Amino acid sequence: MRGTVTRWEDAEDIRLEELIAGGYSFTMIARELKRSRNSCIGRAHRLGLSCPKDAPRKPDPEKSVKPDYSNRPPRPKRLNKTVTRVEEPVFVDQPFEGEHGLGVPDAVLSLQFGQCKWPVGEVEDPNFHFCQKNIAPDSSSYCHEHRQKAFQSPRSRTFEDRLAWAKNNPKMPGALNILREAAKRGMAA
Repeated sequence: MRGTVTRWEDAEDIRLEELIAGGYSFTMIARELKRSRNSCIGRAHRLGLSCPKDAPRKPDPEKSVKPDYSNRPPRPKRLNKTVTRVEEPVFVDQPFEGEHGLGVPDAVLSLQFGQCKWPVGEVEDPNFHFCQKNIAPDSSSYCHEHRQKAFQSPRSRTFEDRLAWAKNNPKMPGALNILREAAKRGMAA
């Protein structure tokens, strides 16, 4: 409604005055006059009408009555939760071999805190592993080199970079659009 100005008619001013005197809230008055609540408040102020704070208010018929919760059964009491601590963390010196029933590659199980989690190779490949270099101080997951790859701003990538990515990943979303743009520009796809 912002931007539209509708003039107040004399009949609306009279009805506004009657409703305020009747103890109706500005929300109910606004609904009755088909105007915004703030419009009604502003008009009442400009006309010098005031709604005494201790005047009884009419209940709003459109508001639902609060439900009676007196017959509701009591809530169950919360149980005290105790935390058990593990005495010593378990570290694995040798990477696991084979899959361990959950379909989790061995490389995932060999990761330790503070190591780069950048995947190298395809998951199905038996030589799949993670980078595992020490992580960069400003990163929680990657070494410095892989952090730069993972967190590039879109503007830092050139069209040639995006084209190379699209050629290597033609089935990925967005790759087809990049290849089409390259064709329009006359670049070798």
